[in-house]
Amino acid sequence: MDNNGEFVYAGGEPGPIFRGDERLTEGAWCAYRSAVEGKLVTVAMFDDPGNPRPATWFTMKEHFAYLSATMRLHETPLEVTADKPMTLRYGVALWDGHRSNQEIETLYQLWLKAIKK
Repeated sequence: MDNNGEFVYAGGEPGPIFRGDERLTEGAWCAYRSAVEGKLVTVAMFDDPGNPRPATWFTMKEHFAYLSATMRLHETPLEVTADKPMTLRYGVALWDGHRSNQEIETLYQLWLKAIKK
């Protein structure tokens, strides 16, 4: 999957470059469309709106493909103590084939309904 795919974002546009080719992009989800052994695949991560802060997706393609959810702690630290614990939840979806932004959004909305039950 490394270096042969594209990141797609819930908001449609990538965020600003953080350093090198690394980006920080806010949004409800982020996905990477690529190929593995000649087969198209899509991997997406979903943010739970109940998390303490909205997700900022850290993405990079140089050296290897990388996608992670961050909370911009490098800009604004967050105090976590025994009296004030933190719970985070993210979803991950994997598909055979490349999925459109609308297909990813549809699954994200279904996931949101499922976690609210």
